[in-house]
Amino acid sequence: MRPIWLVIPAMALLSACVSYQQEQARNALQELLAGFRSETSSNPRLDPIRDKVALVDAREVTLPMLSLTTMPTGEEKRALGEWQGLARSLQLRINGQLQRSAPWAIPILEASRAASLTLLARLYGGTINYGQYNQQRLELVTRTAQTIQAREHELRYEQTQIAAQQSIATGAALATYQDYLLQEQLINQQMQPVRAVPFSCTRFGNTTTCY
Repeated sequence: MRPIWLVIPAMALLSACVSYQQEQARNALQELLAGFRSETSSNPRLDPIRDKVALVDAREVTLPMLSLTTMPTGEEKRALGEWQGLARSLQLRINGQLQRSAPWAIPILEASRAASLTLLARLYGGTINYGQYNQQRLELVTRTAQTIQAREHELRYEQTQIAAQQSIATGAALATYQDYLLQEQLINQQMQPVRAVPFSCTRFGNTTTCY
């Protein structure tokens, strides 16, 4: 699952679905991601940042985006808040789907979400510029995808082991990922952003309000 967070790493899970039930889950995830792409494309409140960040998939970042040295303006901060609210709403829907098909992935995605909020807060607060944000976000997305794939391999291996061996091996991929996020000061020991995000968002129907 590659984070579309900010964007969510849901894509890496798509390649891991093999059974009929998992195939249905993969289709559901694809529909959620397609809906998010459509939602971001049609939302005029995101217009100020369309050429600043990749709104759906961090891998779609452009060279000009990676080279930006500017900080967010007031208008762009409002757009970033709107984007954060939409992305969080999507992740909650994805988590609901994964509860039935791949609950093991949720802790990884929640760690990614916390780290993503830390990065977004740094951009929002002027600690880093757009180019730095885009570079660090792309690295985070890549690490998250690698962690999901590693954890999926762990689970396949564990299915062939006795219960005692399973307890030893379980969670190595997530632990390694958490260590990386802690070392980069992207999350704290409680798996939360390292500082409060300077905005919050609420969503009612198709309207997201950030303040």
